[in-house]
Amino acid sequence: MAHTTRNPAVLRLPGYDGVHLEAWDYGGTGPMVLLCHCTGGVSRLWDPVVAAIGPGARYVAVDTRGHGGSDKPDDHEAYRWDFSGRDLLAVVDALGQGSGLCAIGHSAGGAHILHAELQRPGQFARAILFDPIVGPAFALAEGGKSLAEGARRRKNRFHTRIEARERLIKKLPMKTWSDAAVAAFLAHALEDDGAEVRLRCPGSIEAWCYEQRGAHDAFEQLGAIQTDVLLVSGDNSPLLPLVQAQSERLPHSALQIMSDGGHFAPQEHPEAFAALAREWLFR
Repeated sequence: MAHTTRNPAVLRLPGYDGVHLEAWDYGGTGPMVLLCHCTGGVSRLWDPVVAAIGPGARYVAVDTRGHGGSDKPDDHEAYRWDFSGRDLLAVVDALGQGSGLCAIGHSAGGAHILHAELQRPGQFARAILFDPIVGPAFALAEGGKSLAEGARRRKNRFHTRIEARERLIKKLPMKTWSDAAVAAFLAHALEDDGAEVRLRCPGSIEAWCYEQRGAHDAFEQLGAIQTDVLLVSGDNSPLLPLVQAQSERLPHSALQIMSDGGHFAPQEHPEAFAALAREWLFR
């Protein structure tokens, strides 16, 4: 396909240690760009960004283990973030891609890209990372506890997608999202289950992901990463100080701050994020 499509092809690909992952191939010509979403999200949250970014690359978005259509191991230890990094390497291999790829990651998705690069140096030549969750292990573990508690309290089932929308858009983070991002979430982060719909990432698994986020030392290893990294945060994001600290450790990084953006700026302002990504990827 010469251009990206709003109806990407679904792929079923092997991940790490027997886990299989669902991915979506938007098509397009040029180098492959791997898209990695945030915890509790889904790969198709990238729909509005891909639609706005235009041609010039082949975009493939991956559902993190436990999310979307990917396998959901019933094991807390299976959600170690270095395992998700290994999943990305397995996806790259299954797609027949070599080294020097580009990647875009949001939040945990950005961390998974960095984990993959640490495990296989040179896999990514360029990466755009919005608020990647890589920091001092103790601080991440402490913050993960409260996030996990909230995830376990989250409502997982709804009578209809309309009910889900009415409930979700009244609360953060979706309260500030664009209509296109909300529509993508409702269409792809929910699945039919009899007479109801349910989240495709249950709160229990989302909690395990949060609890595992401090179980690594990637922050201390950032100096070894040679990838050309554009770090992005929002001027209203609570993670801006962390991203600034990352920029001091990554040897080949630039920092850009999106105005009027929180931690979910890719969903709040998908067209602005797409413009930023387009300039960086195709400069």
